[in-house]
Amino acid sequence: MKRLLALFLALFLLGGLTACGSQSYPETETTNGSAGSPAVEAPEESGMAEPGPSFAAQAQPEEPVYPDPAEELPSTQDYIHQVVREHVDQIEQPGMTEFEKVKAATDYLIALGYYCQSPALDVWRWRTAGDTMPTYEEMRALSMLLFGAETCEGYTSALNLLLEEMGIETRYMTGMTYSVRGDLVYHSWSQVKVDGVWYHLDSDLTDNIARDGVVNYRYFLKGDATMSASHFWGQRLIDSGRLEPKQVEEVRTNYMGENCPQDYPTPAAAIIAVTPKPDINAIREELNKELAAYEERYGKLEYMELDILPPVFIRGHGFSEDEPLRQWAADYQALHCLIPPPGQEIITGDPFEDWDAESGFPK
Repeated sequence: MKRLLALFLALFLLGGLTACGSQSYPETETTNGSAGSPAVEAPEESGMAEPGPSFAAQAQPEEPVYPDPAEELPSTQDYIHQVVREHVDQIEQPGMTEFEKVKAATDYLIALGYYCQSPALDVWRWRTAGDTMPTYEEMRALSMLLFGAETCEGYTSALNLLLEEMGIETRYMTGMTYSVRGDLVYHSWSQVKVDGVWYHLDSDLTDNIARDGVVNYRYFLKGDATMSASHFWGQRLIDSGRLEPKQVEEVRTNYMGENCPQDYPTPAAAIIAVTPKPDINAIREELNKELAAYEERYGKLEYMELDILPPVFIRGHGFSEDEPLRQWAADYQALHCLIPPPGQEIITGDPFEDWDAESGFPK
């Protein structure tokens, strides 16, 4: 019996050892791709661990990915055309003559506009895809048509865009006129073609001299002889001796104007409702909210030098060598836009406080 138990115990121990010796381990790949030794994990030791990514690299946030404005917003030109068309639809009636179109557009602008600072000439940057920069006249016209707030440049530009949309030829004129103090100051107005004849049309002054809503059309569709009593332009402006050589060149190239041989019969005085003065600060506050919403969705809009400086008297004359003049130009953009030059805050006030009407330059 004892011998039987000893034999059984020996067989049991032999089977257990065989089973342990035949246990398999997963094979690992060697560097040349062949099967290698069993994967045996070594105990972790801080000094032997492979170096991992640094904490700084792990902590860096990913760059935000913004949608393309072009996929969600209208093109710049489509937006401008839409704004102009919306106003023309309120002016133009079927069967209008050319004179009636010009008269209706002028009256509409007088009712809409008020002479004051442009709230934001860069408003197109966050309302469109920003694919192209508008022209000088387009930016000035937008300010008038959107906010009813502009200077003589905006009156001229808005009237021109409205009339051109209605098929009337126009010209942007720049020169000088007499202020209420009697001195000459720079100014802009329109030339328009009615029934094949060119005329001067100063919508800004026509509005500004209105009293109690009564408009007398003193500067509406006038010939050269009548207009020259109060306005200087073209060769007469050059002959005045008030321009620098570069200004003379610009006038000769772009602003000589058309020959306006006669006056159109002056319309009867009309009563046009006086437009309340826009609250520029309130407009800019709302536009800043728009800009912030745009930048949250599409990313920050960087400063862009815009074509907003009035021609001949301010734009491009002596800026490269004249630091005060260059600073004045930067101030002008900071005053009329919501995205200021680098290092410069949005400013308030009026850059024309330092305007020298005699020289046609800032003091």
